Amino acid sequence: MRLLKARRDGGFSLTMFPVNPPPYAILSHTWETDDQEVKLKDIDNRVGIHKTGYKKIEFCARQAQNDQIEYFWVDSCCIDQSSSAELSTAINSMYRWYQNSVKCYVYMADVSTSSSSEQELSFLHSRWFTRGWTLQELIAPKRIEFFSKDGMYLGDRRQLENRIQEITGISNRILRGHPPAQVGVEERLSWIANRDTKYCEDIVYSVLGIFGIHMLPMYGEGAVHGFRRLGEEIEKSPTLAHPPRTEKDQQCLNALHAMSLSYAAANGLKVVVDQLLRDDRTEVNLPDRSGRTPLSWAAGNGHKAIVKQLLDNGQAELSSRDLQYGKTPLLWAAEDGHVAVVEQLLNASADQRGQKPLSWAAENGYEAVVKQLLKTDNVDINEANTELGRNPLSWAAGNGYADIVRELLNTGKATVDSQDSILGRTPLAWAAANGHTFAVEQLLSTGKANVHLADNYGQSPLSLAAANGQTCVFKPLLEAGADVSSKDWFGQTPIMWAARSGQQAATQTLLDTSGTIVEGQDKYRRTPLSWAAANGHDAVVKLLLEAGADVKSSDVNNRTPLLWAARQGHEAVVKLLLHANADIESKDRWDQTPLLSAAASRHEAIVKLLLEANSNVESKDKRSLTPLSFAAASGHEPAVKLLLGAGAAVESRGSHNRTPLLLAVASGHEKVVRLLLEAGADAGVEDADGQTPIEVADKHGYKAIASLLSSRKYGKDWRSSLKDRTTTKRNFESYRACEIACSEDTS
Repeated sequence: MRLLKARRDGGFSLTMFPVNPPPYAILSHTWETDDQEVKLKDIDNRVGIHKTGYKKIEFCARQAQNDQIEYFWVDSCCIDQSSSAELSTAINSMYRWYQNSVKCYVYMADVSTSSSSEQELSFLHSRWFTRGWTLQELIAPKRIEFFSKDGMYLGDRRQLENRIQEITGISNRILRGHPPAQVGVEERLSWIANRDTKYCEDIVYSVLGIFGIHMLPMYGEGAVHGFRRLGEEIEKSPTLAHPPRTEKDQQCLNALHAMSLSYAAANGLKVVVDQLLRDDRTEVNLPDRSGRTPLSWAAGNGHKAIVKQLLDNGQAELSSRDLQYGKTPLLWAAEDGHVAVVEQLLNASADQRGQKPLSWAAENGYEAVVKQLLKTDNVDINEANTELGRNPLSWAAGNGYADIVRELLNTGKATVDSQDSILGRTPLAWAAANGHTFAVEQLLSTGKANVHLADNYGQSPLSLAAANGQTCVFKPLLEAGADVSSKDWFGQTPIMWAARSGQQAATQTLLDTSGTIVEGQDKYRRTPLSWAAANGHDAVVKLLLEAGADVKSSDVNNRTPLLWAARQGHEAVVKLLLHANADIESKDRWDQTPLLSAAASRHEAIVKLLLEANSNVESKDKRSLTPLSFAAASGHEPAVKLLLGAGAAVESRGSHNRTPLLLAVASGHEKVVRLLLEAGADAGVEDADGQTPIEVADKHGYKAIASLLSSRKYGKDWRSSLKDRTTTKRNFESYRACEIACSEDTS
């Protein structure tokens, strides 16, 4: 096998190891398009750095280096794809290569860590779990770790095994490293039922290692032939299907044929489907791991000819539902807009009322399917989607499908002001929030859409539009009587939502409508300026200031816009507010000034700005902590330098009588300790508990800081001072013990 190694110049080199390769890490990933994957020739020619796939190689190299593994393997560039002999060897060796790796890194290119909920959702639906080759890459390695697209560690296989088991159906026992041979053939086959590969034959070749089978790849043979060859190899294997064949073995081989039918149906392979339907071993309705039948796959992918074949067979179940979404074949066809297939299935009396298909068709903009479904008898046009509580009109309006909105309204049966069960939004609210002007106008033209009807949080359609910057719908909403001063449950008006979201055009439009709204306050006494400043929207702040916003207004916690901007580190906003004569010494309910907030939040640029504006460097909060105290405690060296340069008192004392030096020592910030000592900080100072900096450093095990402090003199040598205090303490304790003993003897 070939292995990659990082060069000192930042590139990579390849080394061939015919036998006994050194310890190596291995990458598991999903392929980009061919032209974006780094190939063997790219490494040899030292090119490919601009390809998307290069990032994955750098990631693997970096992780291997972190784990002190010199070599690593990446399939895209460690196999000569042009050599059929080498490719055949690689396919049959792949499981063993992953099994023998020191560690496997899974790079999940579609998993984000921007929020915990988004990470969880993207992990559950990652493409990595749907690819054929990644199955063995999940099972074979001894150690496997998962990473997001930005290289953040998600967990190892053991930590994530419950979620992986839920996604893949693979038992925890196998995920913990037990060999696949310990479970039955049928269970192993079930693992690939919901996976796909670029070349249809690869779905077969990807499980060779899992079955311990060596089989020559024959690209062009097709999945059906490949599965049949796999079945023959299973029958030959004494460990897999020892003759005479048991009933269980027969079911396994039947399952091979059934999965071939699902694959052929999903991919529109009419000839293959025809051959399989002629085979009496084929079970037409055998579901895969997700519960989808061949008819479900054919309908969902719009293969009309395959659907006809399956329906003509007479055995296909029209009402079958998959396990994950509970959709029938008709629902799958309607969701993906396959009108001809919808008509086929409706004619076959499949789920003929079509309520859910109507919602999905409306949601995805399939006008022809909506028209088809509206022609059916007893269709309930207002039935809500059970998951989100939204009906077809809500979906169509929210996604801007004006023609579908018109079709639904023309029936005369649509409830125009229906509210979904989760957020309580009307179709008008959804259309306004997403800026769909035509849908808004159509709904308002009925005369039935209530422009004031708020959602479950009290937000009106105008407020939702303002929050998202959808100025295009302002005119029809305002002409219909929308109130620019309407407040939600938190007392926030449309302009507050526009300001807090940084929507400059929306803010300007609302100001032009009514200049008085600039000073509105929510239930926490926050103004549009307060929200814009806190979120760093300098362009909106400038607009509000020009409109006369009160720069000195304060909320329930006495925080001014300047305090918010300083706390959040928004330099441009701080400059604007200072220029507008904001109170630089304003204090919140905890007596923190803008400078204190900036120092506490480690915002160097803000600290510098405020000092240049002559902010009080000795301001103290309710705990008597100064800006220098906060900067020292957080280890923010740049702010400490700025504050010392501005003349901050190095011996100021806060709660528990602690100086900046004591705070820096307690938090282990060696560089800050050095700065404070060089500025003349007293190394022998004691806190309220009588602890000196050296004692605090010793207590926490900060040896470097203790050494730094020990090199300083204050009065007499600190060690002798400490010794004297310790001796005095011991003498006192000894004296007190004797005194107690004597008193007890006397009594």
